[in-house]
Amino acid sequence: MIAEELSLGKSSIHTILREHLDMKKVCAKIVLKLLNPEQKLRWKECCADWKTSEENDEFLERVITGDESWIYDYDIELESQNSVWKNKESPRPKKSRKSKSKIKVMLLVFYDCHGIVHHKFAPEGQTANAAFYMEVLKRLRDRVRPELWEGRR
Repeated sequence: MIAEELSLGKSSIHTILREHLDMKKVCAKIVLKLLNPEQKLRWKECCADWKTSEENDEFLERVITGDESWIYDYDIELESQNSVWKNKESPRPKKSRKSKSKIKVMLLVFYDCHGIVHHKFAPEGQTANAAFYMEVLKRLRDRVRPELWEGRR
């Protein structure tokens, strides 16, 4: 595009970008969600508060949290479609995936401070109702404390 706009050869543009401007072509990093500056600042403040609180160490060891997310099938994007020129000082570009396909599955993930404890893909057509969640939570309980629940099944 630059070569066409300036009526120069592609090799000349490549030389200018690489050697004279010290730029290279990189792919954008895929992130789940792009945060605005206010959200980033709030997130940073919350993390700093938790990090400095000493009583949180013991508490956090016992916390298990969960999340559910729709996992969509995407059309593969070629690296060449996702590349941009940047210099050494500029940050790597980021972008979030916007186009979702009709193919999707719900994923429930439960994790603690050490990583994922349990995950479950909802069967196709399954409604995430109370009965479904009860079954998932029973399996989570069994996975987390099998010795505690051995005699209660």
